[in-house]
Amino acid sequence: MNEREGSVMGKISADFLMGRASIEVIDPDKNLETVRKHLRTGSGIVLFNHFKGDFFLWARFVKENLAPLDNVTAMVAMKYLDPHRGLTSKTLSFMFPKWEKSHGVKVLPVVQSKENGIYLEHKRINIASTLKARGFLRIPGHILAFSPEGTRSLSGVLGAAEEGVDLIIRASKNSIVIPVAAEDSSGSGVRLYKSTTRIRVGTPFFNQDVERDHEDHPDIKRKDLIMQRLAQLLPEQKRGLNK
Repeated sequence: MNEREGSVMGKISADFLMGRASIEVIDPDKNLETVRKHLRTGSGIVLFNHFKGDFFLWARFVKENLAPLDNVTAMVAMKYLDPHRGLTSKTLSFMFPKWEKSHGVKVLPVVQSKENGIYLEHKRINIASTLKARGFLRIPGHILAFSPEGTRSLSGVLGAAEEGVDLIIRASKNSIVIPVAAEDSSGSGVRLYKSTTRIRVGTPFFNQDVERDHEDHPDIKRKDLIMQRLAQLLPEQKRGLNK
């Protein structure tokens, strides 16, 4: 397969999968307008909960509401970029470069703490990705999108956040952060193509807002204060430890 054929494959497959991700955006406070205004001169971070097939779900959401995909960088679990981790990972590791060529979206690997024993260079990988992400966030109009560790579960119930989300926001002091939460219209929270996915848009915030929250609640870790901003967009029974 030559480069042109790979680019065509990437465009056709990505457009098809994004087209299958039916979404309904719920933004009564017009928070997306606030983010779009900031992106004229600054960068943004999209925090979302894990949702089955979420790469295409969130790609469509960002493309239609915030920025073209060539202005987007996604942080993706290392296992999805490792061709030795099964058929899904093998397929994704093959297709991600095709999607970057056809749509411009960039992908950075992140090793989840529970997989540190599998990837012995996890510190190097995560530091390198964080530095690259910080570099992208210095570009006006650029968006970094990722799902904080703690949002991944088959039931859709949030677990405990990890420090990575706080490190990224600390390193990107002038980036506006927008929490968005997806839930299947049937309430299952895990299906993508069988029904419309509701996406609730939360209140945008900056690193200094987290600092003020932490001053008011010093007994709560910053990472948990950040996760609470995402959790409050979900039904109470799915907020887990983040109520």
